[in-house]
Amino acid sequence: MRAQTMNGLIAVISASLVLASCGFKSGLQAASSSQAHYGAAEKFQQVDVSAPIISEFAAVTAPPNGVVLEWKTDIPSTSQVKLVSNESGDVIQTKTDNTLRTHHSVKVMGLALGHSYAAQVVSVSEDLGYSLSDIIEVNAR
Repeated sequence: MRAQTMNGLIAVISASLVLASCGFKSGLQAASSSQAHYGAAEKFQQVDVSAPIISEFAAVTAPPNGVVLEWKTDIPSTSQVKLVSNESGDVIQTKTDNTLRTHHSVKVMGLALGHSYAAQVVSVSEDLGYSLSDIIEVNAR
């Protein structure tokens, strides 16, 4: 059940990241039709979650047509990367493997040579708290 919930949240976060690729907005937006589905009397309960703190986010190596991005989190959480080409606006987004860890390393291939990319990561904790990193610039060589 937890894996299914984690997959669902990651899909929502992934969709949020793709939709917000130009503005890099953080946060999830609730559907405005929720009252129609659940009734006006029902409310969502506030649940305390542990959002991981992302640190040391950097591009550590640049293989041909790619980049390796690494970061740390203070609590075990998943790894996912989004890159947006500053030249073309093309979006590359990795899938998460749903593995909880505190040291993250993701290799992204298929970058356009000579392009610079805005890179951002998302990490989701076991209790579904999530954090988005700051944006860094990386260059494909």
